[in-house]
Amino acid sequence: MHCLAVCELGAPLEQEQEPVASLLGVAAYDVRVRLSGVLPRVMKQYDDAHAAIAVAEQLRSRGHGAIVFPAADAVALARMTLMRRFDVAGDRLFANDRKPPGHALDDLVALVHAALDVRVTRTARDVAYRSTGRGTVRESVQYKSTEQAVERVALLFWREGGPWLLRQSEARYVALGAQVRPTVHENFQLAVEWLRARARNAVYDDRFLASPLRSARTVETRDSESAGALSHDRVVEQTLHALGTWLARGRGGPYR
Repeated sequence: MHCLAVCELGAPLEQEQEPVASLLGVAAYDVRVRLSGVLPRVMKQYDDAHAAIAVAEQLRSRGHGAIVFPAADAVALARMTLMRRFDVAGDRLFANDRKPPGHALDDLVALVHAALDVRVTRTARDVAYRSTGRGTVRESVQYKSTEQAVERVALLFWREGGPWLLRQSEARYVALGAQVRPTVHENFQLAVEWLRARARNAVYDDRFLASPLRSARTVETRDSESAGALSHDRVVEQTLHALGTWLARGRGGPYR
């Protein structure tokens, strides 16, 4: 399968929704809903790469930023290189304690700062007491609750190789040295600034920080466990891949 994503509109949506819908073979309402939010958006998937490229070229001819990529190229968040104990040695950034893998900072093409909104179902057990004719009976009762968990992440897109992932809830901030703050939130923000200061050639983008990417899937957890597991939502992962690809082409538009 090949994904076609619209990364930038070259004209007002009100003017373009009908022509774009015609090219994609979908309803104008669907185009309006999908493209009225923060871009990029994966608009359609095609079995035939040539068909997807042909539509993308027609969209580009109308002034829109459109890209095509194999759906399998969008690396799952859970499979990205996780930066638990990131550090720098000379001009190279390491994901964990200056051990491979490492990349030259000049090879970082895009740094995407985003928020992921995940629905969490939490299962908890408690003890309840019930009175009977024979006395008090002790019972185990199960409760379920649902909450929304928002986690900030940073994705690092390299000139070569797969993306790296810095998670607010998983990272250790030893590399910040004396700058380390009391809270995880502060340290994550400092870590992003720390990376930006060292990779000056990389495009920085935070469009999905104020407008978090919401997962359609649910993470299940027990009792007081942290809701740290990432939801494997392919739409979210493909959206992030589309953004990284777009920025890597030097076409970041107003977000550059």
